[in-house]
Amino acid sequence: MKRKRVIAYRSIDQFEGVCRNVQHAARYMGQDENDEAIYDPNPKYPVVIGKATEKIHGTNAGVCFNEELGFWVQSKTAVLEIGKDNAGCAFANTPLEPQWVEIIRSLADEYDIDLKKKIIAVYFEWCGQGIQKSTAVAGLEKRAMIFSYFKVAPKEHSEDEA
Repeated sequence: MKRKRVIAYRSIDQFEGVCRNVQHAARYMGQDENDEAIYDPNPKYPVVIGKATEKIHGTNAGVCFNEELGFWVQSKTAVLEIGKDNAGCAFANTPLEPQWVEIIRSLADEYDIDLKKKIIAVYFEWCGQGIQKSTAVAGLEKRAMIFSYFKVAPKEHSEDEA
């Protein structure tokens, strides 16, 4: 059965975790005969170029669209509806469906994505008044701050979808 579902947002490592993973990969040499890890005592660490972004203190959300399934709003873990909401995200974004679908259709056109076969999810941080206290954005009206990232998923759910 075809149904609306959460299109999971990717995991974002914190800087400390990225450094730890790079250091481990540079030092790791393999396993010994006892299946114990062998580490290089004098590794050559790579130069890593990355992009750091600010943390907006809110709640992760997104909007999704497919020609057959239509439009929906989601949190990180659930499809949202007015009345089954997360900090008013569905209440505020459902009426904006035409604008969101226009954004999604423009992505589909630019990247040659067939919205009959695929779902596009656009992610944002839902933030502002009443979502998280004592943050820089807590005094703002609620708003969606779009990430420079979107995801294309198959219309049919698969086990290896991440």
